[in-house]
Amino acid sequence: MKQQRFEELLEAKGADLATWPERDRRAAEALLAVSAEARAALAQARALDDLLAASLAPAPAGEGLREAILAQPVAHPREAARRFDFGFRAFWQVGLGMALAAGLAGFALGITGLVEGPESAAAEADIAGLIYGFSVQGPRP
Repeated sequence: MKQQRFEELLEAKGADLATWPERDRRAAEALLAVSAEARAALAQARALDDLLAASLAPAPAGEGLREAILAQPVAHPREAARRFDFGFRAFWQVGLGMALAAGLAGFALGITGLVEGPESAAAEADIAGLIYGFSVQGPRP
């Protein structure tokens, strides 16, 4: 094994040679037996691994942390959702009620005849002109 390949494996696999593949481990051990540069690179990689392992250790919790966490009230998700349930559900129920009321009012007015519709062709032409923006000239009574 060459020094460059050994350093690549150190970066990829770490300084613990036991985790390396068998073939690479045997070649690395042979290189370490004869190369001071390889031993220095392994020592540097071990120091880096030790530093990383120490930085990943969890920090000890403070005295009152556990008590503070346990003192927090725990609400069931459904209870929390009920607090904010006034939004969409109430909105669509009110909207549906208003639409039904308007439909029933229109139906009732149409059935009772309280609102008169256009009875002549001239009145229909005037309404069409207002709606579509053009004038319909037709016979006027």
